Amino acid sequence: MKKKLLKLSILPIAAALLVGCFGTTEMNFSGAYWNENPLSGGVSAIDERIEYNVSSVSKGEFSSSEMVNEGLQLVVEPSSSYVTELKNDGAEYVYSTTLDLKGKYVYDGGKEYVFDDYKTEITTRFKGLDDGLSPIKTEIKARNVLPLSYEPKSEENFLTYGFTATIEYGEKAVVKIVPDEDSKDRLPFADTVEISKYDSGAFLDDNLMIFAFRAMNFGSSYSQTFKTIDVMSGSLKEVSCVNVASLSATQTEQKVLPVRLDWAYVENGAPDNAKSFDTYGVCLKTLGTYGKNFRYVYYAVNEKDADGKDVNNATRHRPILIYAPQIYNTGYFRFAIKEVKTN
Repeated sequence: MKKKLLKLSILPIAAALLVGCFGTTEMNFSGAYWNENPLSGGVSAIDERIEYNVSSVSKGEFSSSEMVNEGLQLVVEPSSSYVTELKNDGAEYVYSTTLDLKGKYVYDGGKEYVFDDYKTEITTRFKGLDDGLSPIKTEIKARNVLPLSYEPKSEENFLTYGFTATIEYGEKAVVKIVPDEDSKDRLPFADTVEISKYDSGAFLDDNLMIFAFRAMNFGSSYSQTFKTIDVMSGSLKEVSCVNVASLSATQTEQKVLPVRLDWAYVENGAPDNAKSFDTYGVCLKTLGTYGKNFRYVYYAVNEKDADGKDVNNATRHRPILIYAPQIYNTGYFRFAIKEVKTN
């Protein structure tokens, strides 16, 4: 008998990474921009590690709106980090993400709930561009802390839980989640969930969603519609994606958005304290009656010569800034690129 999994966010960023965009049945990939030759298919040799600073802010980049909850604030410690790693393993890619979050919730007039065991590790094996970045298997290990109300009044209003989960992709997608021993009463155990026809149309694994836009041509329309599997609910979800500039009433076309780093940036050991990027911003939004914007991602645009041609693909379409709304309107998580290592 199938049971529905408890609907909690894997990351403390308001919503799990869900997916979908405008009316296409295939992903509009135009090239593997992380490679030296962005138009090549197959699986190319790569070993890339990107580390991001993590902070909590009330306002996102290029946005005038603020999110402030007077009854609950999240303070993120500087030692927190978000790391992505991309490698090839023969004819497959392996993409890993690790969110290591330390900090505290401030609530009820100054009380503090300190946590230092918030960690989410996700690894996805997937095929190359010729196969549409089709996922093979995703593994998740998480240990999280979440407030249970908009205005907590005591430590009992905070939930600590942990679990491991897998998604095996094949003719069907097989989703399995196992709570940690001390979380079984908080995260009910569910039988294996099988999802048929999950890839009948555009589909992305949840963990590959932000990464997949590195295979898009930002110089043309890149609006997309696709589905993904929300592990915690064991179901397919849809999301709309649009250019960030088009969210403004004064902007109806795609626009390059300049990002100048005001923190130390290091690439392969060489620091650059005045690094600037031209970026395209992508907004991801869940569909449905209660649809919400849940990611704003700013991707570096390839360097151009005087004729507008790619010079050396130096910026690799890397995500420079990532914003994600926090739970209970407490602000945004801001992931800001800090260090890149490639071999």
